[in-house]
Amino acid sequence: MSESNPARPVPVMFIHGLWIHASAWQPWEELFRSHGYFTSAPGWPGDSDTVQATRDNPDPLKDIGIQAICRHYADLIPPWT
Repeated sequence: MSESNPARPVPVMFIHGLWIHASAWQPWEELFRSHGYFTSAPGWPGDSDTVQATRDNPDPLKDIGIQAICRHYADLIPPWT
């Protein structure tokens, strides 16, 4: 893995799939950050902050389709400058 320019860190967004929580990316975020990258691992729309909280209340995830998920992530990706 090549290291990014510290003056302008390369952004990396980790996106999880079905039945996984964004927190699963934590070790990868730590690895990439240690090499100078700026990382984010946002959850799906309706995900809670933790796996357990999402399991305890899965209702916000009901009826979330692929279009809503794609729009959610597209809105989080900053435009290239």
